[in-house]
Amino acid sequence: MDPAEIINHHLTAFGAGDVDEVLADYTEGSLLLTSDGPIVGLEGLREFFTGLVTGMFQPGTYEIAIDDLEVEGNTALLVWHGTTQEANVPFAVDTFVVEGDKIALQTFAAKVEPK
Repeated sequence: MDPAEIINHHLTAFGAGDVDEVLADYTEGSLLLTSDGPIVGLEGLREFFTGLVTGMFQPGTYEIAIDDLEVEGNTALLVWHGTTQEANVPFAVDTFVVEGDKIALQTFAAKVEPK
C-alpha cells in the first residue's frame, strides 16, 4: 500500500471508532508525537486512540473536513478542521511517515477551542 492508502485506512478506522483497526496501521516501534508528549508502541497508542473515540471523537458525534492531503514519497501531511460536541477544532495537522506499510512516525497538533 502507498502512504495515501494507509492514511485513508487510518481515517476510516478512526471514523468508525475501531481502535483495533486503527492499530493495524502501526507497529510496536511506532512513535506519535503530540504537544502532550511522545507516545511509543501499541499499548500507548491503544490508550491514546481509545481515549479519543470514547471521548471527544465518539463516532457520530463530530464532523471533520479534510482541507489538504499531500503525499511525497513515504511522507504525508494531513490538514483538517472539525467540530465536536465539546469543542471546535479550526485547524489541525497530522504528519505521517510510512515504512513498510505501517505508520512509523506520526505528529499531531491542533487548535482546540472548548465550547
